[in-house]
Amino acid sequence: MARTKVPPPLTPRAKELVTLVVNSVALGTHDDEAEVGVLAKEMGTTPARLESLVRKLTEQGYVTVKSNFVYPTVEALKAQKPSITDKEAKAVLRRLR
Repeated sequence: MARTKVPPPLTPRAKELVTLVVNSVALGTHDDEAEVGVLAKEMGTTPARLESLVRKLTEQGYVTVKSNFVYPTVEALKAQKPSITDKEAKAVLRRLR
């Protein structure tokens, strides 16, 4: 069985961003609240500064970006809710696309 790479622990700022993105999915407001500019405003920063954090989280496997919208990955969902299975997390993400 192949071992999956475990991403590094989230910093407080990164955890805040992942929480905002995952909550937007859970609340069904992703299309309104997960755009980089909206997230930057919510976090009290500029889009340029947030983009550097998003790049880092993308490299670590927590988020992906498509058309300036931030999407959680299975790892992000597991960081938020450790009891979720890969299968359940993938089902959640399929509904977003």
